[in-house]
Amino acid sequence: MSTEIFLFIFFLVWVLIVLFFRFSNLRLLKFSIPSFVFGMIALFSYIGILMFYFDLSPDRGGDPLITEESTLVIFGYISTALLTLCFGVFAMSAVPGVKVTRGIERYTPFRVSSAEVTYLVALAMLCIITLFLYLQQVGVTALQSALSGNIGDIRTARSGMSNDFSGGYHWYRLFMRDVLLVATLALFSLLLSRITLIRLLLFLGSFTAMSFSAMMTAEKMPMVQVIIGHYLVFIYMKRNGSYLTFATFVFVSACLATLSVFYILFMGAQDVGDALGRVFSRTVTGSLQPFYWILSFFETKPFLGGTSFPNPGGLLPFENFRLSVELMDWARPDVASRGIVGSAPTIFIGEAYANFGSVGVFVLPFLVGCWMYFVYAMICRLVDCPIKIGFLAWAALHFGGLAITGVGKYLFDFSLIIVTIIVLCIMALSPRPIFKSSSRQNCPASKSNAATSSPQRRVIAPAAPV
Repeated sequence: MSTEIFLFIFFLVWVLIVLFFRFSNLRLLKFSIPSFVFGMIALFSYIGILMFYFDLSPDRGGDPLITEESTLVIFGYISTALLTLCFGVFAMSAVPGVKVTRGIERYTPFRVSSAEVTYLVALAMLCIITLFLYLQQVGVTALQSALSGNIGDIRTARSGMSNDFSGGYHWYRLFMRDVLLVATLALFSLLLSRITLIRLLLFLGSFTAMSFSAMMTAEKMPMVQVIIGHYLVFIYMKRNGSYLTFATFVFVSACLATLSVFYILFMGAQDVGDALGRVFSRTVTGSLQPFYWILSFFETKPFLGGTSFPNPGGLLPFENFRLSVELMDWARPDVASRGIVGSAPTIFIGEAYANFGSVGVFVLPFLVGCWMYFVYAMICRLVDCPIKIGFLAWAALHFGGLAITGVGKYLFDFSLIIVTIIVLCIMALSPRPIFKSSSRQNCPASKSNAATSSPQRRVIAPAAPV
């Protein structure tokens, strides 16, 4: 394939995506779960295709599995999957009663009761208690190893805290990462609605615990997700959901500064320039590289047929195949030889291919697109309140993981189910309706027609004294 044809197809894919978004009443430059997911895929995988095709990533160019031929194969798979993912979004948006109809584009201020604030604080405290219980079991954290200068022990400590943790890690992670992030973002939303000293102190306490939870494994992405989550809440409430704002520059700078510190402390970067170079390379190519390993791994092995997907409680008749762990052991046996249980996650299309080959690349993204839009549409129907806004930002980050992790957890979405139940319970206990009474949704992805629509009646609880 000539370079001209490659570049033409590369940009044509995104022209088609823009058209699909318009047909679905969405816009790529306005915050919605679909627009955020496509932005994450572009950043973490699609740009990386350009880097590998033109051999612009020297620190990963030594991998013999990265060739021009394999790059073109992956380019074809990812382009196809993006279009089928987008078609899934469009198809679900055409279902009567699901589509996010045109409504009020701007954020509608809300009031909260004392009871709602109490529920948010109680939820955050429950998650912090879970974090303390977890720390009692793991002992030395990867963060302690890094801060004490034992950079070589970081991987071992991280392995013992996650992949090699035997105490029901998924339950701990659910509360000390996912639910705590929802609570923190909800308290941030509460603070943005009206700044008071009490609200500020409540938010800072939850944010401190969330930051520690994100950093304790010395991983880079969790803390970046915390920053991005606050950014999404901010633009939703203060910038009409637009990505084209100065706030974007501020939050991008914060992410780069955070990642630079991580690379200097935990990854041995020599200075800020070296750290920023590694950040860029890791961001645009790091999650794409394991896809090359998958292509080579399954040249001689049969496809998994769904066995890498979750098997809740062992109810299904198969033993779960830990794809990312097995792939890391195969590609980096030196890591496994040191007793480290590593992981090599890649874009969700990689797991789709590993299980069903080319068929999976066509079918699974369509199903994920349908499910992603359906969840977004249901969240848009919730009445505006702190927990709803925190839930919306968390859900965007949750689905944004499609850019860097497998598809299985989105087909059996345990985290989303539990978080949804918690959010709905808190909303049911608060003195306000759960769902909007009008068919018009207050959603930042919708086009404004406030001038022609009738005012929306809302039931607002008395203001809280905080």
